[in-house]
Amino acid sequence: MCPLIDQALAGSLGSGSVSALAYGSKLASVSATAIATAVLPEFSRLAAQNDWSHLRHTVRVHSAVIALLALPAVAATAVGDLILARTMGIAGIPLADTLAHAIALGSLVYFLYRREPRLFGALG
Repeated sequence: MCPLIDQALAGSLGSGSVSALAYGSKLASVSATAIATAVLPEFSRLAAQNDWSHLRHTVRVHSAVIALLALPAVAATAVGDLILARTMGIAGIPLADTLAHAIALGSLVYFLYRREPRLFGALG
């Protein structure tokens, strides 16, 4: 979630660590694609309907949710990088990223469930 921190820490772990990090981090980058896949069709639909006020509101809400989830995840990634890189070496950095993404996804599902429990069918 914070490549600069990851690369700086990986650089301190020795030769080839930054390259290993790049390969290990590919899985974690899928989350940005998933978010774009989920929200861009809704944005397009609202734009096609010329519903600009609802589109602005939707963009603001999505941006706020992403920011609120990203800031703690960046902190969880930095802490996770430091702890897991020291105990597991270079493999700990992508693991910390994956854990931060899992925490962010869990938080998103939790808040979505709190706001719209009908989306979860029998669970709501």
